[in-house]
Formats: sequence, structure tokens, C-alpha cells
Amino acid sequence: MIDQVMNKELNYSGLEPRKFVFKPHLMYYLVFIGIAILYMLTLATTITATGDSSEMVVSPYVLGVAHPPGYPLYTMLGNLFTYIPLFNIAYRVNIFSMLFSLLSFVLCFEILKKLIKNDLVSIVTVSFFAVTKLIWEYSIVAEVFALNNFFVFLLFFILIKWEETANNKILYLFFFILGLSLTHHQTVLFLIPAFALFLYQNSVKLRGFNWFIASILFVAGLLPYLFLFIAASRRPPLNWDDPVTIEKFIHMVRRGDYPKPTINFSHFQDMKYGQYSLYLASALRNLTPVGILLGITGIFTGLKYIRKYYWMFLVAYISTSGIFISFMGYTQDHVVINVIQRLYIFSFLVFAVFVAAGIVWIGEKIKANKNIAVFICIPLVFVLAGFNYSKVNKSDNHLLYNFTGNMLKSYPPGAILIVSGDTLSMGIDYHQMVEKHRQDVIVIDQEKMTYPWYCEQKREQEKTLDIPFKMYDGGANPISAFVAANYDHHKIYVTGPRDQSLDKEYIMIGQGLLRVLIKIPGNVDPNKLPAGVIRIEEKKAENDIIWKNFELKDAVIGRYEPNSFEAEIVTIYSKARFNQGWAYDFNRRYDWALHEYEEAVKIDPAFASPYKNLGIVYNGALGRKDKAVEYWEKYLLMVPSDPESKYLEEEVRKYRAGVVAR
Repeated sequence: MIDQVMNKELNYSGLEPRKFVFKPHLMYYLVFIGIAILYMLTLATTITATGDSSEMVVSPYVLGVAHPPGYPLYTMLGNLFTYIPLFNIAYRVNIFSMLFSLLSFVLCFEILKKLIKNDLVSIVTVSFFAVTKLIWEYSIVAEVFALNNFFVFLLFFILIKWEETANNKILYLFFFILGLSLTHHQTVLFLIPAFALFLYQNSVKLRGFNWFIASILFVAGLLPYLFLFIAASRRPPLNWDDPVTIEKFIHMVRRGDYPKPTINFSHFQDMKYGQYSLYLASALRNLTPVGILLGITGIFTGLKYIRKYYWMFLVAYISTSGIFISFMGYTQDHVVINVIQRLYIFSFLVFAVFVAAGIVWIGEKIKANKNIAVFICIPLVFVLAGFNYSKVNKSDNHLLYNFTGNMLKSYPPGAILIVSGDTLSMGIDYHQMVEKHRQDVIVIDQEKMTYPWYCEQKREQEKTLDIPFKMYDGGANPISAFVAANYDHHKIYVTGPRDQSLDKEYIMIGQGLLRVLIKIPGNVDPNKLPAGVIRIEEKKAENDIIWKNFELKDAVIGRYEPNSFEAEIVTIYSKARFNQGWAYDFNRRYDWALHEYEEAVKIDPAFASPYKNLGIVYNGALGRKDKAVEYWEKYLLMVPSDPESKYLEEEVRKYRAGVVAR
């Protein structure tokens, strides 16, 4: 029996070796789980210094009115997320952004799959865009862009679905969603030429379509704007433009607080600060040269793959890039330029269609394996994710939260803090309006005081405040008039930009992150103030306590991207040290001044002013020409255009010549 079994000839002819079968659905789930994990790991745990992020937490929480055009839909949806029983309010609203960003990637995948009929290319393209710095960064903080991305892809998806089915009910849904999207972000208007072209190309399918019903549904989609009336009537602490009347409502929705959009020809002429060169530079940084080349390839070859949808997406890309950025403001402020980049996001996402088409075309040209182009791109996705991870990671970034918290805890009850800049004032709003922290301090945003509605609201909210003008204009209604009206009843602290009207009657002494205003007695030379006016020893003791209580863990200049709001915050810490040093210097306490100037240099070595003043103290007060020259040389390298540069250069030259002669 055993011999029979051993000698039996076995037949394997019916068996074939198993082949690897690509399962797109499995990869689809793995990729999206991977993106979700990446986003969760890097999700901001509190407010961040990324544009208007703090306000986009405050507005949903207090059900208020955000900056124009009000963002009513975002506010209502965001409010739902504030009830999630996880950590703090900011974290919950940050989840809101992350979720809609992930949903936008799902829609992007579905669109690409329909257009190019290649699941693997679609998955890789979505993965690539998910880990680009700009898209990733604004997916993990409370901002309006993730929801806008979702609407952009949803509108395209609905149109494609309508074209496939010729079901007019789907097109009615499109017009409702179009109206709804405009209650969130008005940049969707730049997609209308592309949508109109696509409907024209498919006009034969519009037979029986009722445009009146479509118009009604479009208007119905706009109904969330009514929330602005309701919210403003509740008198919330955040209430831009107070849109309780038709006139104010129209002013809010048409963004009346901002300059009218016009084509700015400077963008065509300036190759350094014009938006076209800035857009290209941002695209190269975020999409990489490989991504740009793939997209350009897709633009030239995409008609073959995208077919009947090609012209819609091409017009959409031209509208959201070239045309859109022509209307953007012109600035040479590097911090503003850095934050403007976020407005490029939705054009980058439209560009994804052409990147996918480019990958398919290259794959076809490599006849050995049509997916070889995809497998070449996969390592790029991993490299990009690794490269950007530390740059975008907000999970342990408490810089703005601590900065605004440090500021609030430094000053006595009833103090007036005159601050400037959205990032700072919005961060303080989060502490006061959401966390109910230090509501006994009155915060005035100097920039918002240029709006009559803001001055009126502050009178309503702060009964002890005297605002003697309709609005601050820096001319006939200077900030000094506001200070004079409140000086006897409140301690007043200020930050930049400085209003020159204060210089005549007040001296500003650095105290913590701000400067305290001290009135100069009449007929007294500001340079010869009696010791009892400033009481510098008392100020020094207070400053030492203030800085001892500061949370400075995240105030590290090298941690943040240059020219970002975050880097600017670190520089403000350095400037605060410098301002204190100047106060001690002014009062001839040179040892204290040196310490503060040196601390300023430690915090931000790129902040130039301390180097100059260190040189002045060492040269004039301490007679240390060698140290003075050392600091002046560094200063001149940083600020060669200083009005006193010739004097400083001559002092350095004479000292160096004397050293050589000896």
C-alpha cells in the first residue's frame, strides 16, 4: 500500500501559480486611513497662529459673526463640533477642518476615478496632494479652507454625475449646493465660468430642465446668510459689522470693510512681489517640480483622458489661478505674503486633475509597464510626507495660546490693552470669549477701531470705557484722544504700530509684552523726567515677576518657518525684551539694559535693534569700544541702510585702524 502511494505519479498540470492581483479598494482604504492617521497625529490641539484660525474657533463657539463675509455656514456647522466631549473647544473645531478635508479627498478620488479610469493613479494623486505642505497645514487647524475644498469637489462631482445620468434632479441639487457654498466662501464664484461652459457643452441634456426651480433652489442655498441677522441681534461678543439692518448686512456680505477687488497690474510687472511669481514659487515649494511637470504634461495631453470634462477643468484652473490672483492685493510685507498662499489651495486642488492625467500619459509611454510612472510617484509621496511632517505638525504647538495667555496674565484688573493685528487680538478673544479667562482686562484692537461698528460695540460691552470719537482715523481722531479720555481711570498698555500722537504727552516704558503709558508732567523735558515719574526700580521688579511667570516653551525662533506669524510672535518676545532694555537705558541703568538687550538677541538673533543699542551702551556708558564695534559690525550687516550707518561705519573703521596701528 505504501509502495503504491510512493510510486503513484502525481499530476500537477491542473494547478497554476497564483498571481498578484491589485485590489484598489483595499489600497483605497489603507491610503485614506493612513492620511487620517497623519492628520490626527499632527492636528492642532489649541489655537494656532495661522491667519484667522482663532476667530474661526471663537465664532462657532459664541455663535457670532466672523469677519466679512461672515461665514454663517461654517459658524453653524462648527458649533456642532464644539459639543464633542474631547479636550478643549479649539481642538474640537480643528477636528471640523480635518474631517471636511478628508471628505474632500474622498470626493477628489471619486472624480479622478471617473475621469481617468485608473484607480491606482487616482489614489496616488490624492495621496500626493494630501501631504503637500499648504493643504496639510490648513487641514489640521480651524480655518475655512477645508470646507471650501469640500464644496469645490462636491460641485464637480455632482455635475459629472448629472452628465452621466442626464437626471435633472441631480442638477437641481447642484444649484442648491452652489448657493450653499457661497454662504461659506465666495471664491467659488471663480468656478462659475467653468460650470457655465460645461452646461453649455451639454445643453442638449437640459431639455425639460426648469430654470425657475433651479433659481429657487439656488436662493434656498443662500438662506444660511439669514443667520447673520439672527446672530447679530443676540449681541454676541464677536459681531463684525453688526449686520442687524439691510444696509449693514449688504455691507458685510459684499465685504465692504475691505478694498474693492480690481485687477492689479503690479502682479504682471513685479517679478519679485507680483502674485504670478509668488504663485509659481509657492507651487514649486508645495507641489514640487515633479508635480508641476506632471500637471503641465496633463494640461497638454489631458484631452485624451479627461475627454468631455477637459475644458471645464481647464477653465476652472485658469479662473482659480491666473484670473483669481490678478484681483489679489499687492504687498511687499513678507509675513502677509506668506499667509496669502493659503488662497492658492483651491487652484492647486483643481490642478490635481491634470497631475493625474500626466501620470497616465507617462505610464502609457513606458510600454514595459503602464503603472511604472505610478510606482515612481509613490516614493515621492512618502518623501514629501516625511519632509513636511515636522513643518506642519501642530500637535504640540501652543505658541499663540501661551503668547496671548502670557499677555493677559501680566496686567492688573481694569487695565486697557491697546493691541494691533488679527492674530494677536483673535488669540486674546479665544481666552476671553471661550475660556472666560481674564475678562477683567479691556482689550482694544487698534486696527478695528477704524470701524465705527467696533467703537460702538466696545461702548456697549465696556461700560467704563470712554471712546470720544466715531472711529479712530490716525488724524483728526488720534489714539491719544482715546488715551486721554481713559487715562485717569485705567492703566493703559500699548503695542505697535505706534501712533505718533502719543509721543507729545506720554512716555512708553516696556512692561512684559506691551508698554505702559506714563503721562509726562507739564513743562517737563521728557529726557529729564524726575525719578518719581517712571519709578524704574518698581518697573524692573514687576518685569522680573512677569517674565518669571511666562510660559516660553514654544518661543524658539528656529522652530518656525521664516516670515510666518509664528516667527513674528517669537520676534515680539525679543522686541519686548528690547523695549525693557530701552527703558532701563533711558533711566541710566546700563547693567539692566545690557541684560535685556542680550536676552533679546538670544530669543531672536535676526532682530537687529539690540545690536545697535548694545554698541551704544558699551561705547558711551561703559567705554568698551571693542565690544561696541563687535555689535555694530553685526548690526551694519543686518541694516546697512540705517540713517546713522555712515557714523557707525566711521567709528568701526577708526577703531579697526587703531588696532592695526598698535
